Amino acid sequence: MFSLRSCLAWFYEETFRWGLLAPWDGLKSAENNLDYTSRLVVTEEIKDLPYAVVWAEFCERMGVPSGQSLVSDLYRYQSGVAGRG
Repeated sequence: MFSLRSCLAWFYEETFRWGLLAPWDGLKSAENNLDYTSRLVVTEEIKDLPYAVVWAEFCERMGVPSGQSLVSDLYRYQSGVAGRG
């Protein structure tokens, strides 16, 4: 059985790891530039952090964009559609 102390230690370890791995500069710049699409993509990737690498590899093998390449594809699509009216 786990004691309260070991559960708290695990929680603090996960929180500390998340704080170190989060791309804070990218999130701050997206927030300051009102770029909510990039912020959404980065935040969702943070939620899946250990598994995001597997997902990115799967997307790469399937030829589907993920992460920042997904954001650039979305902006390219948006600029193409916006001109249509």
